[in-house]
Amino acid sequence: MDILELMKYRRSIRRYTDRQVATEDLQKILEAGAYAPNAGGGQRSRFVACRNKRLNEIIGKLNVSRLDRSRLMGGFVSKEQPSIIDDPSIRSGFYGAPTVITIFGLKNFLYSVPDAFCAAENMVLEATALGISSCILARGEETFSNPEGERILRDWSIPDNMVARCFVILGYIDGPYPASKPRKEGRYTIIE
Repeated sequence: MDILELMKYRRSIRRYTDRQVATEDLQKILEAGAYAPNAGGGQRSRFVACRNKRLNEIIGKLNVSRLDRSRLMGGFVSKEQPSIIDDPSIRSGFYGAPTVITIFGLKNFLYSVPDAFCAAENMVLEATALGISSCILARGEETFSNPEGERILRDWSIPDNMVARCFVILGYIDGPYPASKPRKEGRYTIIE
């Protein structure tokens, strides 16, 4: 599958089985993140992959607890793969995914957020190529901005000058793979 076809095929998955991602596949996904475009080639982002189910549940609940619904641009994401936006009864922002990668960036670096999301995109594309389901999630900084989150960061030896920017959740889909949503017209223009 060429890269454009892979991009068209990839979906954000929010229903997972308990099957864990193989270590060698996780290594490839992390490597894909390490090769993402980054400002000035500085390679400032850092990744922590957590395969501990209990810890992922704790962090996933912290992630949900920090959702500010007043900042949402709509109230519906997916019937097949509902998000916490669609279903407020979902208690973990990680949706039961067996592997969660937290992507960190420098706190006061102008391009910290774009660097993190470029890494996340590379990761989900590699995951898709490997037959692994994934989803990119936001609210990294908010997730850890509380005493419990700060303790986790200390346990992970995350330096004080870094902040969680986003997450990539990984696993195997529970249920059928969703169809593509139609693309909205008028989203790009070519000027000669």
